[in-house]
Amino acid sequence: MQRIEDFLNLMLQRDHILYTLGVLCLAKIILFSLTVDTPQMGWEWEIRTIPPLIFASAGFLAILLAPAFLFQQRNNQLYYGLVVNAAISIGIMANRVYNMFFQSYISPETIMLSHEALSMKQALLSTMRFWELLWLVDLALIVFLLRRSSVVERKPLFHLFQRGKKFSLVALTGFFVFSLSLNYTQHHGQQNLKMRESGILLFYLREAALYFTQEEENIVFGEDIQAIKHWFARHHEENEIKGEAAQYYGKAEGKNLIILQVEALQQEVIGKTLNDQEITPNLNRLKEESVYFKNCFDQVDMATADAEVLVNLSQYPLSDVSVYMRHPDNYFNSLARTLHHHGYRDAAVFHGFRREFYNRQEAYPNLGFNRYFSRRHFEKDEVYNGLLGDKTFLTQTASLLEELNEPFYSFIITLTSHHPFNYLEGYEEIDVDGYEGTIVGDYIRSIHYTDAAIGIFYDLLEEQGLLDRSLLLIYGDHVAFHYNEIDWEALNCFFGADMRDPLEQLQRHQVPVYLRFPGGNVSKLVSENAGMIDIFPTIANALAVDNPYLMGRDLLNTEEDMVILKRGSFIKGNYLYHAPTKTMYDLETGALRVVADDHHLVRKAEETLRISRKIYRIDFFRVIQHGFRP
Repeated sequence: MQRIEDFLNLMLQRDHILYTLGVLCLAKIILFSLTVDTPQMGWEWEIRTIPPLIFASAGFLAILLAPAFLFQQRNNQLYYGLVVNAAISIGIMANRVYNMFFQSYISPETIMLSHEALSMKQALLSTMRFWELLWLVDLALIVFLLRRSSVVERKPLFHLFQRGKKFSLVALTGFFVFSLSLNYTQHHGQQNLKMRESGILLFYLREAALYFTQEEENIVFGEDIQAIKHWFARHHEENEIKGEAAQYYGKAEGKNLIILQVEALQQEVIGKTLNDQEITPNLNRLKEESVYFKNCFDQVDMATADAEVLVNLSQYPLSDVSVYMRHPDNYFNSLARTLHHHGYRDAAVFHGFRREFYNRQEAYPNLGFNRYFSRRHFEKDEVYNGLLGDKTFLTQTASLLEELNEPFYSFIITLTSHHPFNYLEGYEEIDVDGYEGTIVGDYIRSIHYTDAAIGIFYDLLEEQGLLDRSLLLIYGDHVAFHYNEIDWEALNCFFGADMRDPLEQLQRHQVPVYLRFPGGNVSKLVSENAGMIDIFPTIANALAVDNPYLMGRDLLNTEEDMVILKRGSFIKGNYLYHAPTKTMYDLETGALRVVADDHHLVRKAEETLRISRKIYRIDFFRVIQHGFRP
C-alpha cells in the first residue's frame, strides 16, 4: 500500500500532474476513436492506423499542455490541465450524443451556423445516457486523490528560465511528434474515417482549417454550369418525363395546393392499433381517398428544415447545416416560384413558432413565399412547452387560408409531435398501457393528438369548400425515433423487431405520403421505393406545371426506384447501401458485403449529391434566370 501511495503522490507533484492529465486525456481520445463506427477496412488497417492516432494526439496534447509548465504553482498547473481535460471530455461527450441523434459528428460549420441547435436541447438531452458521464470520472478521481495526498509544494520553486526551458522542450517535442505523425494520417473524405484515424484533436484542427481557409470544393464556374445542365438532361432522359402523356397529368390543374408537413410522422404508426384503438384513425381513413405512398424514405440529413428543402426545391439537403442557414440569399428554383409562374397568386407558409427559427424569415422570400404566418399571427390559447398546439394551430390556419387569393399554395408545418414527445401532460385520449413511462408511449400520445388535429383541419377544409378546390398533400418530415433511445424493450415490442440491428433501423426509415386529388375520387397504393425529393415533380405533373430542373422524379410515371439517402447511402430494389460503413445489404436475406468506391451506383449517388451542392454554391438558378456572374 505504501508503494501505491508513494506512486500516487509522485503523479500529483508539480509538473508530474501535467503528465498524469496528459496520459488520461490521451487514453480517452484513443478510446473514443476506437468506438467510431467505420467501414470494414480489415485488421491490417486497424493496426496500421493506431500508431499515427497515438502520436498525433500525444503531440497535440503536449502542445496544448506545454504553457502550464510556465506556471510556478502546482495548483495553477492543475487548474489549466483540468480545463484542457474537461474540454476534451465534453467534446467527446457532445460528439457521441450528437452522433446518436444525427448519425454524424459535429462540424465547425454546425457550430458557426446552426445556432438554432440550442433549441433542440430537450431532444439531445433525451439522447444522453448516464454512462456518458464516465468520460468525466477521471476529473473527480484527480480531485479526490489531491484531497487525500500528502504532497506539499516546496520552496523555492524553479526560476522563470528553468520553467521556460521545460515549456520549450515539451512544446517542441510535441510539435515534432505531431508534425511527423501527419505524414502517416490519411485524408479520407468520409467523416467517420477521419474521426477514427485522426483522433478528435487533429480532426477538428483540419476541419477548422478547411472551414476558415478554403472552400470544400473547387468551383470552375463555366464548367460547373455545364455539368449541372448535363446532369439534368441525363436525369430527364433516364426518368422518361412524358409531359401531357403522363398518367394523372393535369388532374388537379388550376386547383389550390395545400401541403401539410407533419412533425415526426413515421410510417410505422399508420394502420397500427394499440389496446384496440387506432393510433392514427384520421390518417387511416384518408388512405381510402388518396394516392398513398407507403415506401417513402426519410432523406433528411438533420431535421425539419431539410424536409422543407426536399419538398419545396426537389434538391438534397446539405450535411451538418441547413440550406436556410448557409444559403438563405440564393435564388431558389422552388415550388412556390414555379406555381407563381403558372398563375398562382399567393404562396404562404404557416408555422406556430418563431419566424426567425432556422433562418426562415430570411430564406422564405427567396423561395417565392409572399406571406409568412408565424407564432405572432396566432392566438396562443393552447401551448405545450412553448410550442403552439397543433389543434389550435390547424384550426386557426384553416381560417387564415380563406384570406389567400386563389389559386394559392399553402405550406403548413405542425409542431406538437416533436421529439422527445413528452409535451402532452395529462393527455388521456388514447390508452398507452404497455408503453406507459416510455418514449414510445409518449410518441403514441403525441401522434394520436396530432392525428386528431389533422381530422379537425380536414373537416374545416370540407366545410369551407376548400377541400374539393385543392390538391392536398400530407407527409411526415422525418422518422420519429433515432433508435438510440433508452427504452429498447419498448421499441423492440412496438416495431416487432430487434431495433439494435442497423439493418432493421435502415428498413424503417420511412414516412407516409398522402396525395388527395380534388373530390377524393382517386385511391391508389404505391409500394415502389420513393423519396421526399420526388414529391415536387409528382405534384407538378398533377397540377400540369412544368419545371425542367427537379432532381426528383414523378412517382406516378417512372420505373426508376433508386432513392438516395443522407450522405451517399441509397436504396435500390431490394438492396440498401450504407455509406458510412460502405456496406451493401440485401433487404430480403439480410446478407451484406463491403462495396468499393468505384461501384457504379455509389458513383451515381455521390455525383448526384455533388451536383446538388454545386447548385447551391454557385447560385445556379440566379445564373440561368438573370445571367448573373460572380
